[in-house]
Amino acid sequence: MSHFLYELVNSLTTNEKVNFKRTAKIHAGKDSKNYLKIYNVFEKMESYDKTALANHFKDTTIEKYLSSEVNYLKEKLLISLFNFNMNKSKRNQIQKGILMVEVLAGKGFRKEALKKLKLLKKSALKQEEFTWILRLIELEEIILFKEGNIGYKASLEQLHQQRSKVTSTIQNLNNYHILRQEIRELQFSEHLITNDIEALEDIYNNPLIANNENCMSIKAKEHWYYINVLINYLKRDFNPGLKISFEYVGFMNQNIHLFDISKILPALSNYIYHAALNKNKYHFALGEKLLIELSNKKEVSQFYIKYILYTRSLEFAYYANDTKLMEEYLILATDLIKNNLEHFEESQIQYLFMAIVRATIVLKKYDLGMYYCCLLYTSPRP
Repeated sequence: MSHFLYELVNSLTTNEKVNFKRTAKIHAGKDSKNYLKIYNVFEKMESYDKTALANHFKDTTIEKYLSSEVNYLKEKLLISLFNFNMNKSKRNQIQKGILMVEVLAGKGFRKEALKKLKLLKKSALKQEEFTWILRLIELEEIILFKEGNIGYKASLEQLHQQRSKVTSTIQNLNNYHILRQEIRELQFSEHLITNDIEALEDIYNNPLIANNENCMSIKAKEHWYYINVLINYLKRDFNPGLKISFEYVGFMNQNIHLFDISKILPALSNYIYHAALNKNKYHFALGEKLLIELSNKKEVSQFYIKYILYTRSLEFAYYANDTKLMEEYLILATDLIKNNLEHFEESQIQYLFMAIVRATIVLKKYDLGMYYCCLLYTSPRP
């Protein structure tokens, strides 16, 4: 438990820490509460040390109850995180609204509860938060039943139809999600051997993939685009892959209320990559422009932006045989990995090194290439 709590404390953002301490002080009245003392020890630790934690509170009133105080700190932290993040996304706001409806209904204010519920349902439908819609349908049934309205049967039947439609939509979305995972596993299989090619054809010929009219939601259609981009890539059909990846980016931008940056950036990265594979300067420049526009958003990691821009530019330079561009981005890519590996996942690190080493081979900088080959296997990972 203590090890987990140490990791939880160290995962907090600056704003989350400020919020926790402010809330704790308001409710505690002073900074001498036991759980705050334990929090301060965790915050100052460079690495988790169970013995050091116990020794810190030796011969104090906390020593005897350290385990229960640690559990109390965990509860306080989770409540603080829950409250802090409640308004961070539309989904969280709907969740908060559902709690309000439950409180209103529990207090007997059923008319106000239903009014709030209908607004939430409208928002949930727009955001395609289908599990919350099911919960709202259930709450509406409970409230109407308690009111004892005449004509409740008709309302119940209407809610039953809504539930059936939402359940079918969820199942349709799950089917696309499964297909997405299947093709991702094909992508990372060692080789697209005969069995893999057959599996790829099975996915390609699946009626759900053949026509996006089978998508019952925008989120399902996002899966459809992703799958079709990847199918064309794995089949080495780069020209139709560029077309569908361009449409994919446009689709994401049209429905930006549903997708956060973490979903848009990979789609844009794939679009730029297909432009590189096709040596298409127009689409490559357009992809770069869109990427730079997104880089201005505060929630975007500048390291991830640079990762996409540098690796894709090295890809374009390689396929277009543009050694001048390759020289430029080789310098930028090598500079990026200096002391920055902790900002990247292992697959991203390997891809960065691959792009760098390939560029050194093309540019006949063999000593530099050998250096980065060695660095790949010797550099410490985060």
